[in-house]
Amino acid sequence: MVIPLMAIYLSASLGPGTAGLLILASVGIAMVANLASGHLADVLGRRRTLIIGAVAMTIGFSGMALAAAPWYSSPWAVFAFYAIQAAAASFIQPVHEAVIIDVTIPENRNVVYTINFWSLNMALAAGALLGGFLYENHIVELFVGASTLALCATLLTIRFLPETAPPREHTNPPDSPRWAPRAIAQGYAIAFKDRRFLALCLAMTLILGLEAQRTTGYVAVRIAEQVPDQPILPFLGWLPELSGVQLLATLQALNTLSVVLLALVSERLLRRLNNHARVLIGVALFTVGCAVLATSNVAAILMVAILTLTVGELMHIPVMQSVLAGAVPEESRTKYMAVFQLTIRGGMIVASVSLTLGEVFSPFGMAGLYVSLGLVAAILYHSLTSSTGPVRPPARGHRAGDRTRTSRKELARTS
Repeated sequence: MVIPLMAIYLSASLGPGTAGLLILASVGIAMVANLASGHLADVLGRRRTLIIGAVAMTIGFSGMALAAAPWYSSPWAVFAFYAIQAAAASFIQPVHEAVIIDVTIPENRNVVYTINFWSLNMALAAGALLGGFLYENHIVELFVGASTLALCATLLTIRFLPETAPPREHTNPPDSPRWAPRAIAQGYAIAFKDRRFLALCLAMTLILGLEAQRTTGYVAVRIAEQVPDQPILPFLGWLPELSGVQLLATLQALNTLSVVLLALVSERLLRRLNNHARVLIGVALFTVGCAVLATSNVAAILMVAILTLTVGELMHIPVMQSVLAGAVPEESRTKYMAVFQLTIRGGMIVASVSLTLGEVFSPFGMAGLYVSLGLVAAILYHSLTSSTGPVRPPARGHRAGDRTRTSRKELARTS
C-alpha cells in the first residue's frame, strides 16, 4: 500500500538523483539488518526476534505519518523513518521463512505455502490499488493505516506466536562469544563460499532488480511523471482517465491478480517444457515486458507488457525455486536464507541506481540496459539448470525432500 510509492514521493520532494541515493542508503541499512536477524534468531529465538522487528516496523510507519503531517511535512524525516521500516522488514523476513519450516512437515508444507502465496498476492493487489488511488491526496492517511496494520501484526505476534526454534544441542565455547562479530561472520562463511549458491543469488538479484523497476525504480517514476492522463482502453469512451500514479497502481494490481489466476493452471500447461526452455523463454518474456514498460506511454500497450512479463515470471520462477531448494543445506538453513534474502535488497540497489541512470539515459537506453541484465540472468540460470540431477546431494541424516522453499512474492517483495 505504501512502499512502492516511496520512490515517487522522494523523487517529487527531493529530486530523482537524491531519491536514488537515499533508497540506496536504505537498502544498505536493510542488508545489515537482514544478516543480523539470521544470527539473532539462533541466539534470541524466533519469537523475540520477530517481536523486535514488528515493533521497529510500527515505529517506522508511525514516524512516517507524523513526519508527513501538514504541520511538519519533512521529506528528510519521512525518509529517516522509512529507513527504519525498511530495516525492520528486512530483519523479520528470514525469520518468517524459518518459522514456516519449523512448524510444518514436508507432507503439509505445500498447503501452507499455497495459503501464504494466495494471501500475500491478494494483499499486494489490494494494497497497490489503495495506495495508488489515495497517494496523491491522502498520503498521511496511508501512513496512518500502515502503522495501524503494523501494530496489529505486533500484537498478534505477541499474543499467538510461541517459540518455534528447535532446542539448541550445544552452546558456543567461552572463547567464542555468540555476539562477537567473528562468530557471526563464521556462521555465514559457508554460504558465501558456495559458488553455485552465489551464482543463483546473482541471477535472482538481476531479475529482482528488473522487477523492482515497477515499484522503486525508473519505470515507476517514469510512468508516474511522464505518462499523460488517459483511459486504459481509449475505444471505450466511458472509462475514466487515469493519472500516471493511478495507472502504475493498476498495472501492479493487474500483475498480481494475473499471477493468482494463472498460477492455478501454469504448471499443467508448462509441464511438457524442460527446465532449460522454461527458464530461457520465461526470462526473455520477462525482460521484453520490462523494456516495453521503460519506453511506451500508451496504457493499453503497458497492460500487454505487464501480462507478457507475468507469463515470463510464471515460467521461470518455479524452476529457480526448485534450484534454491536443492542449494540450501538443512544444517545451515537460517543463515542461507538470510543470505538469499539479500537478493531482494540487491534488486532494490539495481532499482535505486536506475533512478540516477534515468537522468542520463533515454527511455530506449534504459530498455537496452534491462535487456543486458536479463541476458546475464538467463546465462546464469542456464548454467544452474544444466544438470539433470539434484543440485546438491541430500544432507547426511536428512531427507532430500525436506528443503526450504520460497514463494514468488517473498522473493519479489520490496520493503
